[in-house]
Amino acid sequence: MQPDIHMNEDLLVKHLLGETSEAEQQEVRKWLESSAANRKHFEQLKLIWEASKEVEARSKVNVEDAWSRFKAR
Repeated sequence: MQPDIHMNEDLLVKHLLGETSEAEQQEVRKWLESSAANRKHFEQLKLIWEASKEVEARSKVNVEDAWSRFKAR
């Protein structure tokens, strides 16, 4: 079963960030409760989101320093 394509991905990301209004939270909850495919889609999105935050936290590259070192070569 495919997830309901009528859910806005931006709203799901906003929900993950904790930036949704009460009405938006209700919309996401209703969408999640409407099917197992929707819940699975959201869980996959959440896993990707959390993994990307971990990668970002580990790769604090100073772009200016890296560019200076590159130019020096």
